Amino acid sequence: MGGGWWFVTAYILLALIAPTINRYVAKMNNREVALLVAGFWFFEYTVGNIISNQYFLIQRATMFYLIGVCLKKYNKYPNKRGLFLLGSGMAYCLHGMIQYASDSVIARGKSGILDEIIIIVTSCLSNSVLIIIEAVLLFLFFLQITIDSRKILEVGKSVFGVYLLHDSIFTRNLIWHKIVKAEKIYEMRAYPVITILVIGGVFLSCYIVERIRIKYFEGIMEETANRCVQFIRCFGNKIL
Repeated sequence: MGGGWWFVTAYILLALIAPTINRYVAKMNNREVALLVAGFWFFEYTVGNIISNQYFLIQRATMFYLIGVCLKKYNKYPNKRGLFLLGSGMAYCLHGMIQYASDSVIARGKSGILDEIIIIVTSCLSNSVLIIIEAVLLFLFFLQITIDSRKILEVGKSVFGVYLLHDSIFTRNLIWHKIVKAEKIYEMRAYPVITILVIGGVFLSCYIVERIRIKYFEGIMEETANRCVQFIRCFGNKIL
């Protein structure tokens, strides 16, 4: 459920099972949904994080989906969008500082049981507590804003192209190691903030390239592909 495609496999599978999840969750009360989320959080996420730190598994994607469903099902929150966004940002920065402390221990070489405990505790605190807080606060923030769905779709249709651009075998090393030099960023104390800026810059750059491709080249590419298909069909009919 992971590897070269990272989270793409989990996203595809989640999209396929989402209607079934929605159908069953709709029949549950708030307490039952909360218990279901808690079970996924403890067994699949917290315990799973100690065993394996892979974050692209379908079980974990399902857990975050369930958190969103649970929050939307309850849907009784104070109108404090700024507070939710600020809280998520603070949790993210705290997460980065804790991760920095853990990475420092790993970088200098684990030298005893105390270092092992520090790594496990910081990992659980970061992944099992702070990431969940960040996600919940972001969900609450987006529940209280209204965005024109046409704008979301306009950006959304370019996201897969952005993913292919920044993570393909041809551009991954160029962008992340030659231009951005990601390994240097993680050595900085302010890397949580710098990471957001870098990710935003990479996304925007790839988005602009993808929009240019859609506007000026997609028609040509589709026409060429259609001609190739027609040629193959004609060639196949002559042979058969």
